[in-house]
Amino acid sequence: MKRFLPSLLAMLVAAGCASKPKPKLIPGALLTPLEADREFSRLAMQIPPAEAFARYTDPRSVQLVPVGPPIVGRDAIQAGMQGMPPGTLEWRPQGGETAMSGELAWTWGDYLLHAPGGDRAGKYLSIWHRTPDGHWMLAVDMGNLAPQPR
Repeated sequence: MKRFLPSLLAMLVAAGCASKPKPKLIPGALLTPLEADREFSRLAMQIPPAEAFARYTDPRSVQLVPVGPPIVGRDAIQAGMQGMPPGTLEWRPQGGETAMSGELAWTWGDYLLHAPGGDRAGKYLSIWHRTPDGHWMLAVDMGNLAPQPR
């Protein structure tokens, strides 16, 4: 028995140190919600925001726009953003929290919308839900609309 325990301990340590394949990083997977929001923001600078939103929303996602009814679902959100070139909408995630269950989270930050009539700045709040495969997807996206510069 005295020889068995050290051997068992050595096997457990060796198994724990064995090389494990690194998981393939997919946008929003294996990240904290704040990291997912930052990746999402970077993506919207590289590809059209409509495409970036399509990757981080699902059929249950809701976008609460400052004026008008809520926009529900990936397809409707993407359709509402069609034609926006990369870098038109940029945001800087500042903080957030994750629920103790690990299934819901929120992030907040500043955004800047580059529009033909002038830039518009504001604050946003996003509520995230974790999918069964570990991705963070937008459950609710909302932002205020700062007054138009004169």
